[in-house]
Amino acid sequence: MKEIILHCSDSSWGNAAEITKWHIDRKFNSIGYHYVVLNGWTAQGYYDQDFDGHIETGRNPETEGAHCLGHNDACGICLVGKSKLFTDRQLKTTCQLLEKLKTQYGEIKIYQHSDFDANKYYCAGLDLTEFRRVE
Repeated sequence: MKEIILHCSDSSWGNAAEITKWHIDRKFNSIGYHYVVLNGWTAQGYYDQDFDGHIETGRNPETEGAHCLGHNDACGICLVGKSKLFTDRQLKTTCQLLEKLKTQYGEIKIYQHSDFDANKYYCAGLDLTEFRRVE
Protein backbone atom coordinates (compact mmCIF):
# COMPACT_ATOMS: atom_id res chain seq x y z
CA MET A 1 0.00 0.00 0.00
CA LYS A 2 1.60 3.21 -1.19
CA GLU A 3 -1.43 5.51 -1.42
CA ILE A 4 -4.55 6.23 0.58
CA ILE A 5 -7.49 8.05 -0.97
CA LEU A 6 -10.03 9.72 1.30
CA HIS A 7 -13.67 9.92 0.21
CA CYS A 8 -16.99 11.12 1.55
CA SER A 9 -20.18 9.10 1.26
CA ASP A 10 -22.03 12.22 0.05
CA SER A 11 -24.84 11.21 2.39
CA SER A 12 -25.72 12.43 5.86
CA TRP A 13 -25.95 8.87 7.20
CA GLY A 14 -24.68 5.37 6.47
CA ASN A 15 -22.39 2.55 7.42
CA ALA A 16 -20.39 -0.14 5.63
CA ALA A 17 -23.42 -2.40 5.19
CA GLU A 18 -25.50 0.37 3.65
CA ILE A 19 -22.67 1.53 1.38
CA THR A 20 -22.24 -2.09 0.28
CA LYS A 21 -25.90 -2.07 -0.83
CA TRP A 22 -25.40 1.21 -2.70
CA HIS A 23 -22.33 -0.15 -4.47
CA ILE A 24 -23.97 -3.45 -5.38
CA ASP A 25 -26.88 -1.45 -6.85
CA ARG A 26 -24.26 0.28 -9.03
CA LYS A 27 -23.04 -3.16 -10.19
CA PHE A 28 -19.94 -3.35 -7.94
CA ASN A 29 -19.12 -6.77 -6.52
CA SER A 30 -19.16 -5.36 -2.98
CA ILE A 31 -18.27 -2.20 -1.13
CA GLY A 32 -15.50 -0.35 -2.95
CA TYR A 33 -13.81 1.08 0.17
CA HIS A 34 -11.48 -0.65 2.59
CA TYR A 35 -12.59 1.36 5.62
CA VAL A 36 -15.63 3.46 6.53
CA VAL A 37 -15.51 6.06 9.33
CA LEU A 38 -18.98 6.63 10.77
CA ASN A 39 -20.49 9.92 11.94
CA GLY A 40 -23.02 8.41 14.36
CA TRP A 41 -25.92 8.52 11.89
CA THR A 42 -25.96 4.83 11.01
CA ALA A 43 -29.45 4.84 9.48
CA GLN A 44 -31.72 7.57 8.22
CA GLY A 45 -33.13 9.32 11.28
CA TYR A 46 -31.12 7.21 13.75
CA TYR A 47 -28.18 8.68 15.69
CA ASP A 48 -26.00 6.84 18.20
CA GLN A 49 -23.10 8.86 19.60
CA ASP A 50 -21.16 5.66 20.28
CA PHE A 51 -20.79 5.21 16.52
CA ASP A 52 -19.42 8.70 15.89
CA GLY A 53 -15.82 8.04 14.83
CA HIS A 54 -16.30 4.27 14.75
CA ILE A 55 -14.33 2.50 12.00
CA GLU A 56 -15.90 -0.32 10.01
CA THR A 57 -14.02 -2.47 7.57
CA GLY A 58 -15.12 -2.86 4.00
CA ARG A 59 -12.94 -4.76 1.56
CA ASN A 60 -9.94 -6.62 2.85
CA PRO A 61 -7.00 -4.17 2.69
CA GLU A 62 -5.08 -6.74 0.62
CA THR A 63 -7.84 -6.72 -2.03
CA GLU A 64 -7.95 -4.11 -4.77
CA GLY A 65 -10.58 -1.48 -4.12
CA ALA A 66 -13.27 0.00 -6.35
CA HIS A 67 -13.27 3.64 -5.33
CA CYS A 68 -11.12 5.72 -7.70
CA LEU A 69 -10.70 4.89 -11.37
CA GLY A 70 -7.04 4.29 -12.15
CA HIS A 71 -6.09 4.23 -8.47
CA ASN A 72 -7.92 1.22 -7.09
CA ASP A 73 -4.61 -0.21 -5.90
CA ALA A 74 -4.74 2.51 -3.23
CA CYS A 75 -6.51 2.04 0.10
CA GLY A 76 -9.94 3.70 0.04
CA ILE A 77 -11.25 5.30 3.22
CA CYS A 78 -14.76 6.75 3.21
CA LEU A 79 -15.97 9.22 5.82
CA VAL A 80 -19.75 9.11 6.12
CA GLY A 81 -21.08 12.58 5.50
CA LYS A 82 -21.34 15.38 3.01
CA SER A 83 -18.23 17.16 1.76
CA LYS A 84 -16.50 19.13 4.54
CA LEU A 85 -19.19 18.16 7.08
CA PHE A 86 -17.44 15.66 9.32
CA THR A 87 -17.40 15.38 13.08
CA ASP A 88 -14.32 16.02 15.16
CA ARG A 89 -14.37 12.38 16.24
CA GLN A 90 -14.39 11.23 12.61
CA LEU A 91 -11.39 13.40 11.80
CA LYS A 92 -9.48 12.28 14.89
CA THR A 93 -10.23 8.61 14.22
CA THR A 94 -9.21 8.98 10.58
CA CYS A 95 -5.83 10.40 11.65
CA GLN A 96 -5.39 7.48 14.03
CA LEU A 97 -6.24 5.02 11.26
CA LEU A 98 -3.73 6.70 8.95
CA GLU A 99 -1.04 6.42 11.65
CA LYS A 100 -1.84 2.72 12.08
CA LEU A 101 -1.66 2.08 8.33
CA LYS A 102 1.63 3.96 8.08
CA THR A 103 3.07 1.83 10.88
CA GLN A 104 1.84 -1.31 9.16
CA TYR A 105 2.76 -0.45 5.55
CA GLY A 106 5.50 2.18 5.78
CA GLU A 107 5.53 5.36 3.71
CA ILE A 108 2.16 6.30 2.26
CA LYS A 109 0.87 9.26 0.28
CA ILE A 110 -2.51 10.66 1.24
CA TYR A 111 -4.94 12.09 -1.29
CA GLN A 112 -8.63 12.68 -1.63
CA HIS A 113 -10.86 11.59 -4.48
CA SER A 114 -10.97 15.10 -5.95
CA ASP A 115 -7.21 14.94 -6.55
CA PHE A 116 -7.88 12.36 -9.29
CA ASP A 117 -11.38 13.13 -10.57
CA ALA A 118 -12.41 16.67 -11.50
CA ASN A 119 -16.05 15.54 -11.52
CA LYS A 120 -15.71 14.72 -7.82
CA TYR A 121 -14.39 18.17 -6.83
CA TYR A 122 -16.31 17.96 -3.55
CA CYS A 123 -14.98 14.54 -2.46
CA ALA A 124 -13.93 14.59 0.32
CA GLY A 125 -13.55 18.34 0.76
CA LEU A 126 -10.86 18.04 3.41
CA ASP A 127 -7.93 20.28 4.19
CA LEU A 128 -5.29 17.59 3.88
CA THR A 129 -2.68 19.49 5.91
CA GLU A 130 -3.62 17.65 9.10
CA PHE A 131 -3.70 14.27 7.41
CA ARG A 132 -0.49 14.70 5.44
CA ARG A 133 1.48 15.13 8.67
CA VAL A 134 1.14 11.36 8.86
CA GLU A 135 3.01 10.83 5.56
